[in-house]
Amino acid sequence: MLTGAPYDASGFGLSRAAVRWLATLPTYWEATLDGARTAVHHGRPGSDMKGVYADLDRAEARTLLEAAGADILLVGHTHEAFVAELGDGRMIANPGALWGQAGGTFGVLDVVERSFRVFRAGGGEVQILRVRL
Repeated sequence: MLTGAPYDASGFGLSRAAVRWLATLPTYWEATLDGARTAVHHGRPGSDMKGVYADLDRAEARTLLEAAGADILLVGHTHEAFVAELGDGRMIANPGALWGQAGGTFGVLDVVERSFRVFRAGGGEVQILRVRL
């Protein structure tokens, strides 16, 4: 296994070749989908190791969306499922964590409707924190 800085993937049973390949991937993804500038970042735009939390205020949300150049920003890192909506179609959302004690969660984004829902990997929708900014 490949271990060490900046990330330790040894607990995942990945081969050295797999870890090298993963290291070549971009740290974020962005596209315009049905007119919505959409970005996906592991953590905050510009920092994979700093998270975005549901207690953000409108000014912080606007700053994050501007930094990502997005109308919709999907984030992770904290494993805290939430959606923060600015009321003008812009939003920041986190699907939680794909694995965990309760089987993990994943998010479904409807870009046209500007809605975000979270489901358990084993089935069933999860009620998440919805913040209106």
